[in-house]
Amino acid sequence: MGLDLIEVSPTAAPPVCRIMDYGKFKYEQAKREKDAHRKSKQAELALIRVRPNIDEHDLGVKLRNARKFLEDGDKVRVFVVFRSREFTHPEFGHKLLRAFTEGLTDVANIEKSPGMEGRQMTLVLSPKPKAVLKPTKAETSDKPARPESLDKPARPKPVKPEPVKSEPVETPVNPAETPVNVEPAENAPD
Repeated sequence: MGLDLIEVSPTAAPPVCRIMDYGKFKYEQAKREKDAHRKSKQAELALIRVRPNIDEHDLGVKLRNARKFLEDGDKVRVFVVFRSREFTHPEFGHKLLRAFTEGLTDVANIEKSPGMEGRQMTLVLSPKPKAVLKPTKAETSDKPARPESLDKPARPKPVKPEPVKSEPVETPVNPAETPVNVEPAENAPD
């Protein structure tokens, strides 16, 4: 028959055993593990490179890209590259990396705090677990989110005036255009 007695759960009280084909059991177990491995996503490390004198708009673009990577489940490594005399002012790098951490606190945890590695200052952020993340306003509505500073106050609805009830007014008529009905007078002298 080819059936075997297999101990499924040795730690249970009493131990659990099953009668089955051991070769088939091992094959199905390997297949399940392979599918689980295939479906699991390997967290990648996305690199974001900035300079100490980056413009505010460019920093916003880098923040938006980092947010997208974190929402996809990837880790993000932000590094500030110092050149020549910029190296003497590491406080600019700390200020930039602090802006990154403050801008991404809702989607990221700090895995490695800012530190110097040669002429680079690095920060590693990891995504927060999905259960902790709350849907943003943009995810809950169909329209793209607008900053609240751009929202205008609602306009009041226009009030329609009520029609005024009045008596018909006779318009003056040009006497030359009106036909004259001449009727003979009864008491008129002949």
